[in-house]
Amino acid sequence: MAPRLCSQLHKAWQRRDLDTVNSLNERLMPLHKALFVETSPGPVKYGASLLGRAPAEARLPICEIADRSKEAVRSAMTSAGLLN
Repeated sequence: MAPRLCSQLHKAWQRRDLDTVNSLNERLMPLHKALFVETSPGPVKYGASLLGRAPAEARLPICEIADRSKEAVRSAMTSAGLLN
C-alpha cells in the first residue's frame, strides 16, 4: 500500500536513524491496523482500489468489506499521506 514509506523506514533502520524510524512507524501504524480490520485481503483490495491499482469489486472467496472498515482504511490512507 505504501512502498515508498516502507522503503524509507527500512533504509532509516539500516542507517540506525531511529528518529526517522519512529516518525515513519507512527505514520504507518494506523494504516497497518486498518488493513487488518477485517480478514485480509479485503481491506488491502479496497485500499488498492482507492489508489487506482485494482478494481473495487470483490469476488469470492474475497468479500467486500463493511462500510465502517472502508472508512477506517480511507482515513488511515489519508493520514499516511497516500490520499488527499
